[in-house]
Amino acid sequence: MAETSAAPTTSVAICTFNRSDDVDRCLNATTEQVRNAGFPVLVIDSGSDAAHRAKLEHSCRRHGARYVRCDAPGLSVARNTALRAVATPWISFLDDDAVPHPDWARNLSAAVKQTDDDVAGIGGKISPKFPDACPHDHITPSWLLLLSCVEAAGQGDIDYSNYRVCGANLTLRVKYVLEVGGFPQKLGRHGGSLMSGEEAFIIERLIETGRRVLYNDTFSVDHYIPAARTMIDWAARRAFWEGASRVEIHRQLSRPIPATMNIAKLAASYPILRALSLVRGGVDERLRASRALGSLYWQVKIW
Repeated sequence: MAETSAAPTTSVAICTFNRSDDVDRCLNATTEQVRNAGFPVLVIDSGSDAAHRAKLEHSCRRHGARYVRCDAPGLSVARNTALRAVATPWISFLDDDAVPHPDWARNLSAAVKQTDDDVAGIGGKISPKFPDACPHDHITPSWLLLLSCVEAAGQGDIDYSNYRVCGANLTLRVKYVLEVGGFPQKLGRHGGSLMSGEEAFIIERLIETGRRVLYNDTFSVDHYIPAARTMIDWAARRAFWEGASRVEIHRQLSRPIPATMNIAKLAASYPILRALSLVRGGVDERLRASRALGSLYWQVKIW
């Protein structure tokens, strides 16, 4: 039985590209609880091949989800398609490799109902789910952020020190996101590129317009992590593209590049950071070096 007969407040959108098995796992954990909460579910297929498309359509029929196809690939394209496809005031984005906890929909519904009018978004807790027998003690908090995991306890406005949010479990008020133009297509995953930052851009734009974005640990998901992403080479590549993404976010927001990302400063600091990472074998030094190199590369590229 649904919790309420009123019109639904929130739609759930799962954006995907060629990961039909992940989507089916996500829907297996989602379908019953969102039905009880009265949330419609959409699967946004961003250009998957024919085999994955057929599997996605079958999963949607089996779980009562709405299948939406957009032939142009790209995560930002898929998210903007979802924003235009829903009729609810809120939209909750789940990564296709995320699995909501059993009380996710109930707690999300309560969190949404308690928000003030100036709240434009609420991000939930995201815990890593590593493969069995895969060592992960070496993964630092900085690395976890690159894996789109946030596990802070509590609730409050995001401030990038105590509270952050990630797009794997992010609920947004549709009209406010559309008012700022939606997700920028120059950001967000596209094919093999690890360019990201589309949700960071949206959050910063919303805050610029006087809206608030909250973190709330009561609605949680597990984020499945492939073994390859526990390797330092993957993390360094991801950090490189995070550095590039930060530059592009400032460009998209028409902001000057901050002094900490000045080309001369980055060019001077990168060799030192890289040398420290080689001498000490430190994970975070390697990630900082890669991030600096990515920021430097992207500024030179667009100059």
